[in-house]
Amino acid sequence: MEEFGWFCPGIGYWQSISWPDDETRAAYPPGTVQVPLKPMPTTEYIDWTWSGSEWIGVPRPAEPAP
Repeated sequence: MEEFGWFCPGIGYWQSISWPDDETRAAYPPGTVQVPLKPMPTTEYIDWTWSGSEWIGVPRPAEPAP
């Protein structure tokens, strides 16, 4: 099973677990584009934001001082 990433401004990101058929893709909101799968959070990045051409990491907040 292959997964596919999708992004639409104003709605955000979602994944499909297979390639959607033509009827399903036609029902996607205007502006929807196929994107690479969103990376998982890492020790460096808490989340990821789609820039229009690539995923940009959102840095984790600094640990509070003791």
